Amino acid sequence: MEIVLITIRNFWTTFKTSKELLFEKIIRLTIYLAVFFIPLICLPLNDSFVEYSKIILFYILVILGLLFWLLKLYYSKKIEFNFFILDIPIIIFVFIYLLSSLLSIDRLNSFLGFNFDVSHSFITILFLAVFYFLVSRFFDNLKNIKKLFILLNISIFLILLFNIVNSFCDLSILLLFNASANTLNFLLVLSVILGGVIFFSSNNQFERIFSLACALINITALYIFHNQIALLLLIISIFFFILFSSFKSQYFSNKVVVILTLLILLTVFALILPLNNLLNLSIPLELNLPNSFGWKITKNTLSDYMLLGVGPGNFSYSFYKYKPIEYNLSSLWQLGFEKNSNAWMEILNSIGILGILLLIILFIKYFWHFTKYIKKNELNDEYNNKLLLIIGLTVIILLFIIFGCFNNYVFANILLFSLFLALACNL
Repeated sequence: MEIVLITIRNFWTTFKTSKELLFEKIIRLTIYLAVFFIPLICLPLNDSFVEYSKIILFYILVILGLLFWLLKLYYSKKIEFNFFILDIPIIIFVFIYLLSSLLSIDRLNSFLGFNFDVSHSFITILFLAVFYFLVSRFFDNLKNIKKLFILLNISIFLILLFNIVNSFCDLSILLLFNASANTLNFLLVLSVILGGVIFFSSNNQFERIFSLACALINITALYIFHNQIALLLLIISIFFFILFSSFKSQYFSNKVVVILTLLILLTVFALILPLNNLLNLSIPLELNLPNSFGWKITKNTLSDYMLLGVGPGNFSYSFYKYKPIEYNLSSLWQLGFEKNSNAWMEILNSIGILGILLLIILFIKYFWHFTKYIKKNELNDEYNNKLLLIIGLTVIILLFIIFGCFNNYVFANILLFSLFLALACNL
């Protein structure tokens, strides 16, 4: 009995002295779980109910992370809150989103979503803002960030594997993991960049081999699928990586530049001569509203709702009220759309000029921060590895901006965009 009491007393003493560290580990665990599971099983084709259930999982993980953050603050007996470069723009963006939702033509849609589609609702944006603050506060070293990247690479590899297996075997259970063509290919491009960053910055042999294998597999898949937007994004990402690295050429060997240049040439070759005819792989296609119609609808909407738009989640209202006459003469005349052509027109239509201007300011502020960081004159391995990481994150943020000009975001895209912004502003 005495031994048991001593054991309990020792455990409680250890808990009291290390509880803050324990809470930090639990918070990071919730982020790890979100980054691994949300992209993996939150990429449905058109089934909003499937995506809704995964967003609920995201809510639960964020609530747990926030709860343990509050417990950490309570037990530490002090509150310290340092503002990072994007914190204030993020807070203002949430406020504009709230204001647009309050003045929305359909407040219920704007706050809670419609027909299980809650990815653009105010409640989801609020949780994403909390997620941003959790990541930016508890992922401040290279070791934890690399773990995130490795988990995300594993998740993307499993998505690729499930889609390929389902293409050959047609297993209904794997439909939960199916990703549409543009989304899957975009994730593959992200995985290539993450793999390259880990390979060039890590000293761990396993991490280097794993990241290189992921990058080679994903590049091969991109060449076979021959998604033109994805191949162009891959070329752009490599070009910007070489461009940003050139500002600190003393840190990068000529071999790296030569390899990346050859990869650009190989990707151009794959873009000109498609390889997808060699294998009978069918990736589910996306049916989106053409950009020309999306822009006309958005322009007509802004003529009546310029400052704050029609409110989040109300594009269907804009579509049926403002669609141009020539849409009825197109092959899509019998179809209706609940989302705009691309992510930026969706935001412009939902929260108006104020929202899109704030995002422009946010991106300008980040890239200004990036240029200041890259001009630092430091000579040590830690700065070199950190520089590689922030260059990779900046390239990824650029890719999200470009991808958003061609496609709308599913929830997994929005989550990952928030993740990379949080990681980048904290370095």
